[in-house]
Amino acid sequence: MPRWHHHPWRWRVVPAIALLMAPFSTGWLGWPAQFVPVVLSGSVLLSTLSGLLAGALSAHRAAVTKPGIAIAG
Repeated sequence: MPRWHHHPWRWRVVPAIALLMAPFSTGWLGWPAQFVPVVLSGSVLLSTLSGLLAGALSAHRAAVTKPGIAIAG
């Protein structure tokens, strides 16, 4: 199970971005269609990075609240 499954707002944000980009990708302007894969891959990368950052922050918080475990580890 992916880590960012616990943040359901991303399931709404990414399709919203895709819907906003849809008129451009249908040839309404033409050239922005080239940026659709970049936007989609960028959103996936950002969600992955934010998931990793959230995991690191929660691990750091656990280490701060339980110093004995952090020292032993």
